[in-house]
Amino acid sequence: MKHVLSLVIPILLTVFLGSSCIRRPPAGHVTLKPLHIWELEGLTNSNSPNCVTVYDNTIYYVRETPEGFLVRRMGLEGTLLSEFAIPLGKGPGEALHSMGLAIDQSGIYFCDLHLKRISRFDFEGRYQDCMDFGPESGIILYFALTESFIYTTTMDSVFLGKIDKASGRQTAFIRREGPTETKIGGTFTGGPVKYDPFNGEIYMGLAGKPYTILRFDKDLNPLGRLTYPLEKEFKPIRVYPGPRPAGDFTVLSMAVTREYLYAPHISARYQMKDNRPKALNFSPEILRFNKEISRADQHFTIQGLKSMKGEFSVLYADDSRLIVLASGTGEWVSQLYPESPPEYTNTVLILSF
Repeated sequence: MKHVLSLVIPILLTVFLGSSCIRRPPAGHVTLKPLHIWELEGLTNSNSPNCVTVYDNTIYYVRETPEGFLVRRMGLEGTLLSEFAIPLGKGPGEALHSMGLAIDQSGIYFCDLHLKRISRFDFEGRYQDCMDFGPESGIILYFALTESFIYTTTMDSVFLGKIDKASGRQTAFIRREGPTETKIGGTFTGGPVKYDPFNGEIYMGLAGKPYTILRFDKDLNPLGRLTYPLEKEFKPIRVYPGPRPAGDFTVLSMAVTREYLYAPHISARYQMKDNRPKALNFSPEILRFNKEISRADQHFTIQGLKSMKGEFSVLYADDSRLIVLASGTGEWVSQLYPESPPEYTNTVLILSF
């Protein structure tokens, strides 16, 4: 990958189609039973949910150490299979910050917000190349991989972008209209991006109220949206000095199967108090959107986990299981570990349908 050098005429987007909006709550309600529960030891504190992903029936995550970072590969029952180090530093193959991790057949992609670049490693941990952020790419917060492209969302100029893997050129983008994600007093309008290999669509989840997942084709043409009638108790996200967003976070992760899209009902709740975000209780639940009818048709809860403080993410889904991540501290941790609850946990739960 080369540096992002060129600017392509932006794709204008003024109105997202609303024909697929959901007008009613999900019909079904199911409780899922955990098959396995285990902790991600030393998971990085920076953007933890973004730094865990599932690929080829294994879980990869970023462990933070005094010397840098370890990219660890884990079996679904919590067994360490392999790992490689990314040393602290500014040189090729080094890093100063963990923003996100994504994997496909071409390698392991590590996003560094401090150095403003995405580095690629092979599966043995050998450094391959990198793509630097630039004025055209924007400062990338979330990214998803296809065979030939990287789809991105940013904290500044680019609402949704498409970057060619081979050249690093941004071939299409939708410009952010209005305030950036860092404008104090503004609302947080961004969120994660997900590629659906079954229908070729690109999904962008909006992190705050109203509950919305936007749908695009591979050229960033809008196809519609998925929505959910979020309860009145939940508040929009605001940006406070720091900048620090606080409020009720909705879609911060997604997983897809051939028929369905899965996303958290609520991903996290934070209230600003004394200039610091304070975690609030919420129920860790999952919505299942039926892609054929473009609405949520199932609502999942987790046996033994009714309430939590922290962050809740959907990592992976197939026809028989869901893999989720629950991170945080508080009394709810004893629901997962009744005999010896840790003070803080990053827990993987393998859930069976």
